[in-house]
Amino acid sequence: MLSFVYNDISIPLHWVHLDNNGGNSSSKHRINLMQWFITNCPNIAIDYVLADREFPAEEFIKWLCENKIPFIFRSKSSVLVIDGDKKIKISRLFPHLKHYQNKTKADSKIRRIYNNRLYLTVRENQANERVYFISNNNQDNSADIYRKRWTIEAMFAKFKTKGLKLESTHLMKSNRVISLFMFMAIAYCYTCKIGELSTFHFYFQFGYSLL
Repeated sequence: MLSFVYNDISIPLHWVHLDNNGGNSSSKHRINLMQWFITNCPNIAIDYVLADREFPAEEFIKWLCENKIPFIFRSKSSVLVIDGDKKIKISRLFPHLKHYQNKTKADSKIRRIYNNRLYLTVRENQANERVYFISNNNQDNSADIYRKRWTIEAMFAKFKTKGLKLESTHLMKSNRVISLFMFMAIAYCYTCKIGELSTFHFYFQFGYSLL
């Protein structure tokens, strides 16, 4: 699913049903979603594409960089980074993170990650767990911007257990799932509109809703 953040609420924009036994989407799927948006909404600028740890992939990141589309992705701690002439895990960088302001290090050094030249931000959360963000833009607030991605998780929760009960239908056929999802999206957007939300901030994001 591709959604956008509308006044801190995630709004569904475009989606496809993947019949691949619960596996992740491919870079081709993700690129196709973005190309759909670029073709159909040519006058809307993208602030950032946001996505969780399962979405970064060499081909997808390369396409975003080549098309000058800014993104912030969360990265797995096991990903290898080229640091000088060595390959090391991201988790081995910045061992003394607590010494940095807000336990956050926004590195200004370009590193080769997923075989692309990217910037890295590391933050330690309240549970003292490290969270890693990669971007093709150098900014100090990648972690703060990335917080907006959580809105898609809140939207999925409302589609399922906290509202529209999508999983209770037990639908399996692709055409029926897509049709039902369309009506759910309309109902969801209508309720958001009732709230008289007034401003747009375009942060595009990818997410899965597992049936």
